[in-house]
Amino acid sequence: VEKVLEFKSISPFFELCRDGKKPFDIRLWDGKDKRFRALSQYHDFPGWWIEFVHPGGETFKRELLTWEYLEDIHWYLMQPRWIIMYLGEKQE
Repeated sequence: VEKVLEFKSISPFFELCRDGKKPFDIRLWDGKDKRFRALSQYHDFPGWWIEFVHPGGETFKRELLTWEYLEDIHWYLMQPRWIIMYLGEKQE
């Protein structure tokens, strides 16, 4: 089952991610946002994609490999909570 979570992105981050030069995306965690609640179930369901939407209308999808709280990487970071999503191949 394929799951797609849509996130807006702006230049130059959009182009870096689209072109494979930025294999990750960092977002501020929002527990009220259904996309982030869905991410908390990620490990139960493979086949997830992140769709990036540019204000100009261009979109692309990258495979979601995994995600984690930045606090897990850098214990000294406190609130607000940020996450990093590691991205795989772009969907053609």
